[in-house]
Amino acid sequence: MRYLIVDDRAEMRCARRMWLLESRDNPADLAVESCETLDFEDARALGEQWRGYDCLVVDAHDDRSSARREARATEAGVPYRDYDRFPGRDVVLTARKHNPELLIIATSYFARSEREVAWEFAEAGADFLFGGDQVPEQETFVAVVRNPKRHEEAVEYARRRSPRTAEICDLLAAATHEERNAIFDRKQTGERPTRPALRAMNQLKDLLGIVPQGGPKAPYAQHMRARLRTFYLQHLPTMDRSERNTDY
Repeated sequence: MRYLIVDDRAEMRCARRMWLLESRDNPADLAVESCETLDFEDARALGEQWRGYDCLVVDAHDDRSSARREARATEAGVPYRDYDRFPGRDVVLTARKHNPELLIIATSYFARSEREVAWEFAEAGADFLFGGDQVPEQETFVAVVRNPKRHEEAVEYARRRSPRTAEICDLLAAATHEERNAIFDRKQTGERPTRPALRAMNQLKDLLGIVPQGGPKAPYAQHMRARLRTFYLQHLPTMDRSERNTDY
């Protein structure tokens, strides 16, 4: 198996790569042919190079500063999405698009407490999702990523699949900054949404499976915004580091 480890923390990427390469072979486990590491931005920019890997191990959450995330997006040539603190899902979407046969293992400390994490990563195309407390050190990490099926029952994983998840991410990525403000929270602008924003909101209603609840007020924006913020897990602590720390 040709592994790729994707994480925002360089020290974690290096440690996990070393753990895998130094792990003992077991006939029941997946073989380790090679292991490379990337951050979220470089992984999103891989394109057809995804076909050079057999297994992706990707972290879910990014706790780097906004300044650092934006700088890395510029360097990698990928769009910067300030509203999305869980870029691991976008990496899964990209990987699955370019390599449908890829084995994808996602890890997240929110996996146990937030069902939305499990749902959205399943919809994006992840095969397995494990809590961070299940892979805290070398022995547990190696055991999980080399034989995920054996450990799958240890985490409650809602296997809900919907290929339309990618459409939500693409629609928001194509919107302007002003349109996204109107889509996520009208109070940020204080103005009536523009036609493009209203059109996108109606599309998002459909993609998020929002059922009209009656009444004269269309497009049921309040309900749509609540679901959208949940989709991007904006109700969770962002754990932003200091904006002065541009090295991380």
